[in-house]
Amino acid sequence: IFVLSLLPQAQAGELKKIEKNLAKSYSQNPGCELLAKGPKVELLTIDKNLHRLVQSFQSALLEDEEDEIRPLFHPQLKVKSDIGSRILAPLKFTYGQPLDITLYRLFALYSPNGDKKVIPCSEDQVLVANIFGYKLQIGVWLQVLGPKDAGRIFLILTPRPDDQWAISAIHLQQWSYHQKDVQHWIKMAQAAEDPVSQYMWLDIAQKLLEGGSLLKFPLRDEIKTAQSNILTPSQWVSLAQEKLKNPDLAYLGTILAPKGPGIVARVYHPKSLTLEETRTHCRQLGKQFYNLAWLTKDSGGLRCDFLLPGEPATREGRQGSQLMELNDLGLQTK
Repeated sequence: IFVLSLLPQAQAGELKKIEKNLAKSYSQNPGCELLAKGPKVELLTIDKNLHRLVQSFQSALLEDEEDEIRPLFHPQLKVKSDIGSRILAPLKFTYGQPLDITLYRLFALYSPNGDKKVIPCSEDQVLVANIFGYKLQIGVWLQVLGPKDAGRIFLILTPRPDDQWAISAIHLQQWSYHQKDVQHWIKMAQAAEDPVSQYMWLDIAQKLLEGGSLLKFPLRDEIKTAQSNILTPSQWVSLAQEKLKNPDLAYLGTILAPKGPGIVARVYHPKSLTLEETRTHCRQLGKQFYNLAWLTKDSGGLRCDFLLPGEPATREGRQGSQLMELNDLGLQTK
């Protein structure tokens, strides 16, 4: 009781005042207002129910309480019982432990007719897709820091029938890779001399700005445009087919492998392969990529996916894929 008495108290109707002002400012078109930023945001001064929800979500993540996460979602979503593990598992894998999770931004999203819109939040150069059926929604951006990397969690909160707030949408986003942010990978591309390296570094940069169905970053579109001006995915495949004299090579892409940037390659093969045959073919391909300098001593390896005839090159084949790191590929990295 003593500790609670030291917390700032919510002003009566503060959120209602915010909604009233938004209704005036955005009577015709949807809008986004930044309510607060930084880890020292006192949500309790805005709305006690918002404070309770965000604090409960943060606590469940930090204390590894999977079962405490599901009740925080809106009942209309009917999320499955494993939603907690589906959120916590990638956080632990990508960022390591212990995790530090703090409030980064708090947005008010307003749509005068409750329509689903893509609403620009200009201060952070991001567009947010709201949820249909609610005029006022709250966007919460959490920052995740771990021993490995940094990430973000974006939540959209909407009111429940009992006027409590609940999570209606969530997006997990890796914000750095090998402790390097988007701008680092852009600079790597600018410093690279060959088109494949430029393409690969830009591809990593745009992956870090992948916002799912909730967020859209204009910078990502700029990166992808710059990428296509250098090389398109099909041009990369054609270049590889020509250099390796391998017309069965069907797809190339980048991966954020644990030990560094890597390549995924999909290659057609007339029959199913055993595990050892897969590894043998993958080693041959890895050495060819290494000789082209598409894999280097700092690469995270090669993921090989051997497709059967008729399988689409746009997704993993029925035989599955295998990531082989440089040592597995038999490459000298010293």
